[in-house]
Amino acid sequence: MAGMRAMHSAGAACAGSMSSSGLVERAAEAVVARQRSRAGAGRAEALYSFEGFRKAFAGSAVVGVVLSDADLKVLIRYLERDKKAVVVDKDVIKFVESATPDQLEITFVDRGILELKNAVASLSAQVDNIHQKIDGCTAKASDALRAKRQAAALTYVRSRRQLEGLLKQRLGSLEILQSTLIRVEAAADDIQILKTYESSTSTLKALLADPALQRDTVDKTLDALAEATADAREIDDAIRVGGDMARVEAGVDLDEDELERELAALVAEGEQEAREKDKERSAKDKAKEQEQEAAETEELERRLAGLKTGTPTEGKRTPVLESDTA
Repeated sequence: MAGMRAMHSAGAACAGSMSSSGLVERAAEAVVARQRSRAGAGRAEALYSFEGFRKAFAGSAVVGVVLSDADLKVLIRYLERDKKAVVVDKDVIKFVESATPDQLEITFVDRGILELKNAVASLSAQVDNIHQKIDGCTAKASDALRAKRQAAALTYVRSRRQLEGLLKQRLGSLEILQSTLIRVEAAADDIQILKTYESSTSTLKALLADPALQRDTVDKTLDALAEATADAREIDDAIRVGGDMARVEAGVDLDEDELERELAALVAEGEQEAREKDKERSAKDKAKEQEQEAAETEELERRLAGLKTGTPTEGKRTPVLESDTA
């Protein structure tokens, strides 16, 4: 754990008071989470050499800390022994998703895929390096031309052409390796699919071999079910007929049409009562209005009579001048 203690010391700013084992667990969870994000990208993505594992996870397992080789070995051991997330065989590290036998061992197919993956990575790095050299030659040739150094410019142009030829070769090799890797991964996946088909077929055959699924047993079961269903229907019919007879004997069996007519009569009666109440209410309101109009007419006539005779009426006084004149 000396390497992990060193990692803990270097990452004290982010790890705080966390113990070395706690830091290892955090790093392992980060590695597993990142690896799961690549799930489905192909079998090659689950295979790493130690160098490939370092490039992929040394700088991302713990925030702010670049893990040393000793730290990485402790981390890989924890992933294998405690997390059961990887299997390791010498320089091959394989992430596993299940505990199936083909997952828990590193096969010659895994080694072949990893070799192809490493070759593709190496060629990709060479291609990037050649691109950089070509750009450098182009820049130097331009600088030489601006400085009126024609011979130097021609040298850089010649080097660039050679690099472009090498780049073409490397790109051709890279294309072949990438195509081969894709075909190998596809073939390995096809094998896994066929094994799944085989397992499914065996499971289905085992189920169909169950005595309960034999043709005679199925026919007998369905016949028994049909017979039981018919018996249940007969019982239901008998209960319904008996109930109808009991209602008739008790005098509670009524014709549906008669019930509907009675209901319609009740509805009509209710509507008639409502109309009569409305008519009665209207008559009362009209009589009240007539009484009010008669009272108002009588009051008006009384006031008019008072004006004619000079007799004051309630709410109105006779003008003083008219009274004096009279």
